[in-house]
Amino acid sequence: MVTITYKKMTADDIAEVVRIHKAAFKNYFLTSLGEKFLYIYYSQYLSKDYCFAVVARADNKPVGFIVGTNSTQKLYRNLYKDNFFKLSVLFLRALFTEKVVQTKVFSRYRQIITAIKSRFSRPPANPEGSATTELRLLSIAVLPQFRGNGISRELLAFFERNVKAGGIKKMGLSVLKNNPRAICFYQKTGWKEDGAGDESLLFVKDLRDRAAPIPKKRSGGPEALERLSTV
Repeated sequence: MVTITYKKMTADDIAEVVRIHKAAFKNYFLTSLGEKFLYIYYSQYLSKDYCFAVVARADNKPVGFIVGTNSTQKLYRNLYKDNFFKLSVLFLRALFTEKVVQTKVFSRYRQIITAIKSRFSRPPANPEGSATTELRLLSIAVLPQFRGNGISRELLAFFERNVKAGGIKKMGLSVLKNNPRAICFYQKTGWKEDGAGDESLLFVKDLRDRAAPIPKKRSGGPEALERLSTV
């Protein structure tokens, strides 16, 4: 039996988080940008007061993670500003080699413009002012062999307690309409539908409703892939 524990993400977890992301989000735009891009991206969540990141560990090795932010503007502005040239090289390489990037690049034009502006425009007068008490959950994933044991539910509960302790009162996320298992998961864990886009549904959860239970150490067994939300 494998013991599952939950903790805040550290720099030592990033390589495994990248591996989990690749297993969970195959053929996604961000995945197609490559491991180096993902490593830089997830490293951005460390030591930032507007970012929250936790992992589930089996025998001291990450098997699942959740990341979110209460300021997507600051997250992406600083990501692009601090790593502009590295990310530009990785993006251009993927643009010429990855079909997913080639087919979705035009739908991501706003992010590309944001990246360019982040690097060459002046910073806002009040760069810390955009953080709020509402958090955007950006990604949750668990490795294939650890699905079906309630790890995602317990990991989410641990994440909720952490963000609530950080002053967050409400969370939101989007999930693809063609992912019924994820939609069912969120409905069962207290999320409420709050609108829809062309391809996704929007969910919100008020953390003031009740406190999430503290996950206990547990054992897990093998099954298949768990993918609940995307970045």
